[in-house]
Amino acid sequence: MLERRLSAGTPSPATVPGPPTYYPPEVETPTNPTFAWVFLSLVWGSTWLFIKLGLEDLPPFSFAGIRFVIALVPLGLVLALRRQRLPRCRRDWAMVALTGVLLFTVDYGLIFWGERHLTCGLTAVLFSTTPLFGLLFAHRLVPDERLTPRMLLGVVVGIGGVVVIYAHQLHQEDPLAPIASLAITAAAASAALSNTLVKAHLTHLEPLVVTAGQMTVGVVPLLALGLATEGNPAAFDWTPLALASLVYLALVGSTLSFLLFYRLVRSVAVTRVQLLILVNTLVAVLLGWIVLGETLGVRGLVGTAAVLGGLGICFWAPRRAPRGARLAPAQGCPELRLAPPSPVPELAPGCRLDPGGHPSGSTCQPSRRG
Repeated sequence: MLERRLSAGTPSPATVPGPPTYYPPEVETPTNPTFAWVFLSLVWGSTWLFIKLGLEDLPPFSFAGIRFVIALVPLGLVLALRRQRLPRCRRDWAMVALTGVLLFTVDYGLIFWGERHLTCGLTAVLFSTTPLFGLLFAHRLVPDERLTPRMLLGVVVGIGGVVVIYAHQLHQEDPLAPIASLAITAAAASAALSNTLVKAHLTHLEPLVVTAGQMTVGVVPLLALGLATEGNPAAFDWTPLALASLVYLALVGSTLSFLLFYRLVRSVAVTRVQLLILVNTLVAVLLGWIVLGETLGVRGLVGTAAVLGGLGICFWAPRRAPRGARLAPAQGCPELRLAPPSPVPELAPGCRLDPGGHPSGSTCQPSRRG
């Protein structure tokens, strides 16, 4: 689910205001970007439906916690096979823990609880405000991410849509529907804050390492809360539908989607990644209508149009880095900060590089680009 992470850093998966500005390079098997984009749009759009289906038999906090316990197993295997470096200083571990609680405990705990009282389409619409909150947080926490008048207009329009949806929920039969609407909005804000903190402090780490660390930390309070308030998972009604929903969310909606997302952000434009949240929200609304017969009503449709319109205003036009701009130093362990790349030597005809990367040959008179 995006559920991840398009608010201001790694996902989540959703979660952006845009994915991380820099990822350390790694060697990966090539993935077709168009396939990955379409796959993620469909899968993250469908996760809202599978959450709703699973909640028919499973309580929310334990359902969310067990989902990520299962997802952690293949993620841990991938990390072990890649031998990726773990954080080396307490400041990084503390930030991973903080963002993990915000993203996996608070965010997903509120999502799973709130969707019990809302339609899956409406839940997806409310959560799609994550990038809007991300813009507000990034304006204060990330020096290079400043609000423009156009972005501010988009935020105002999107939040206005949330207000319309909330007013509509006041007239629903479920008395907890208005509180659930606020819970999903708070989940979006929590995910946005987590992603913004990652972007401000943890972009020097591999995103898969960060996500696995966040998940490991965040799942513990979820499981504890579920055990305290919902009882022993062995006593739950483990119907085939509940099991299928759990496995799909854990392995397809989490593990596989996260791995594809990290490859996607390396190979496509930022704005194309940001459009994921618009498309998967529409997929969620359509699936809720087709499979569950959900309807939004007139005010729900107006609110949905305002939220998606606000996102479009914010992210439709690409934001270009100013000419000559340089990446800011990564925040985190001083010994792990990345040095700027060396100038690329310009080689004369007949010149070659020796095994150490130095020019050699009688015609070599390298000049350097400034």
